[in-house]
Amino acid sequence: MAFGQRSRSVIRYGERGVINALVQWLDEENRVGQFLKAIRWGNGLRPQWIDRIKNAAFVVEIGLSDFGDPDLIIVCADNAGQKHYVFLEAKVVPYEASAVKNSLGMVTGYNSSINGQITLKYRFCKALEKWNGKSDQLIEPLDLWLRYQEKLKDKNSEPRKLSKFTILHKILKPLDFHELSLDRCYFVALTWDRDPGPLSDTFKISDLLPLFLSENGENLWDQMRDRVGWLGYGILDRELDLSDGFHQALLTMVPYPEPQFIQEGFKETIPISERWDTFSELTNSIADDMFHILSKHFGSGSTERLKGSISIKAGGKTLIKVIPRRKDGNGTLCLGVSASWGGLQSLAKLGFDGPYNIVGQPFMVYEFPPEKWEEVKPDIEALFESLAELL
Repeated sequence: MAFGQRSRSVIRYGERGVINALVQWLDEENRVGQFLKAIRWGNGLRPQWIDRIKNAAFVVEIGLSDFGDPDLIIVCADNAGQKHYVFLEAKVVPYEASAVKNSLGMVTGYNSSINGQITLKYRFCKALEKWNGKSDQLIEPLDLWLRYQEKLKDKNSEPRKLSKFTILHKILKPLDFHELSLDRCYFVALTWDRDPGPLSDTFKISDLLPLFLSENGENLWDQMRDRVGWLGYGILDRELDLSDGFHQALLTMVPYPEPQFIQEGFKETIPISERWDTFSELTNSIADDMFHILSKHFGSGSTERLKGSISIKAGGKTLIKVIPRRKDGNGTLCLGVSASWGGLQSLAKLGFDGPYNIVGQPFMVYEFPPEKWEEVKPDIEALFESLAELL
């Protein structure tokens, strides 16, 4: 339908567009139960109260100060009048691409990673247990903050808190968040992974799980796993009759609702064996240009120019590599994007191939001669911009 033929239209984009379209769909016919039944729970069992939902309220992207901004909180009331609280964090990348190792501590990017965000919501719920609904400040228990200081080197110099009067008394209190028991709180990651998802092998990702600590420092994952769930966009696409707005927003960020299977094994290894200063002046000029572009989109703290490559790292993982190499006697440039980003590289008008082995990890690679730089530069920068938005 041509522009102007309808009285109004809504165009949705990115993660925010996905969440807004999802909430609209959930609210239209009270579909919350259908949505929650699609979740893959950490213990393999669905909480029984999901079958007894009477009504629900949605809190979208509320600002919780030191505890972060959850993408969505679904407050569900069952037919006995008891409320259950589902905190959802969404990433339009695979879980492992977003997650940051807990063993690295609270490094830059940890609190915006999928496991870091869920960890903060757990800490928020622990603070809610102590909030009476009358105080103008919600504060994390001191002993709990000390344990996160010890384990994660929390950068906060005092327990995390929320002091926004309107949020505390106009939103949280009316929805009965005060003195909330942790056993009524649930945490869900929505990511771009294939079913059965990351929680199907928690041993493999043990250092990438949300960190649920007790006041004495015990890791409570085993006690919490029945309240932790995962959803994939592919599951939503297959199992729920979602609106066009949801798909419209999702497909602005990824080419498919879920990653396509990546070829097993490496095509070959691309070594980092030659120095930039052994290549032409044009190649080095392009390297300078790419370094500045990467720094602009990912930040100078994540961008590193080495003797024989350029790297983008986040959460201890290398996500992008730029490597010069000689092929058939000529110099070329290899742009490698971590295969953990799956099909996202197809957002660019570039012909990626692979996976190749770079520093022992699978990378999809686009290789081009230096003389082609000005032609491909706009598409490469558009790719960097799209990937930076997803982190």
